Amino acid sequence: MGAGPPVVAPWGGTRAGVFALDSPGQLLAVISRRMLSLRDTYGVDIVRDDADPALLIAVAVCVIHLAEKEREG
Repeated sequence: MGAGPPVVAPWGGTRAGVFALDSPGQLLAVISRRMLSLRDTYGVDIVRDDADPALLIAVAVCVIHLAEKEREG
């Protein structure tokens, strides 16, 4: 059986402003909300050197967007 596409899953609390992205058993990145200005600013700390930064940022944006939609009702 060949390797399938990579699985990236969020965990943690988006309401608290901090969550992580992992692949089965491996932490890939930690995303944290920063209150530096009137606009939402997020830091993305990529933990693994071999992780795809663009993919992790895209997944983080999707998770944040879905969490905001869920809060709005």
